[in-house]
Amino acid sequence: MTVTHEAVCTVKDCPAPANPDWHRPERWCGHATMAGSHQHWPKKGSGAGRTESKVVAFICSDCHWAIDNGPWGNAVLALPHGRVFRIWDENNNTIFERQLDAAGGEVEPKPKESSETTQRDTPMPSLDLPASGGQFVLDDWVRGVEALTTANDNWVIGDHALIGEQWLGSEAYQYLDPLSLTIGEKRLTQCMWVSGNWDEATRVADMSWSHHRTVTALSTDERHYWFRRAREEGLSARGLARAIHPPPPRPKRYSLQDLGQLLADAESTRGGPLSAREFLEVVAE
Repeated sequence: MTVTHEAVCTVKDCPAPANPDWHRPERWCGHATMAGSHQHWPKKGSGAGRTESKVVAFICSDCHWAIDNGPWGNAVLALPHGRVFRIWDENNNTIFERQLDAAGGEVEPKPKESSETTQRDTPMPSLDLPASGGQFVLDDWVRGVEALTTANDNWVIGDHALIGEQWLGSEAYQYLDPLSLTIGEKRLTQCMWVSGNWDEATRVADMSWSHHRTVTALSTDERHYWFRRAREEGLSARGLARAIHPPPPRPKRYSLQDLGQLLADAESTRGGPLSAREFLEVVAE
């Protein structure tokens, strides 16, 4: 007798369509009470021709929103021991790590690091580059890039990377690629993007880097407005992102008992049985 295993997932490029355990968000981000969805990396639709975007994880809706619209980040890192999927918060603290197999599925979760291990006190290179009489010194800049692998200051990362890009153009990325693999392509790109849109004269001292990133795409007037709101309401970067881009309301969930009672009440009110369509309209009210 031949046994055929039916796929339980029809999402294109899902690395584990026949594995229901893979499709449980608690195995990824730890949130068992929320609906889950496939996470693509690099972000699907973030630019023209992003054909390399693949499904790499299955996380809850809140984590998905925080990554795609809020201050969190995620990436698949090519490390010596294999490919690792990582989620981090606005302070680069690890939320979740899991090693991936060759097909993109998970192997075993890596425990979340404590803030003591993710926050490092590493001396950073001076940003007085280009040096030596106004000339760009490649060796100095490359040593600075190597030091950035353990940096926690996103301003330093973005500013230093931009110096190389300004002097070397696209050739700078051959030196930045190892850094991208270590800290994540998304983080490096965002650090450079934020630094490039905020010169030192416009950076606001009482707002974090993550607050700056949250409003970078806005106009100058809108930046001032939302920074004022953040001060007055004590908003974190994630809270600020939610205020600017409120997430869609979650649909109400009913148990079978609740649905039965709702049906009984509706039929009693209307004086007769309801069709399936009529009952769905009652539920949607």
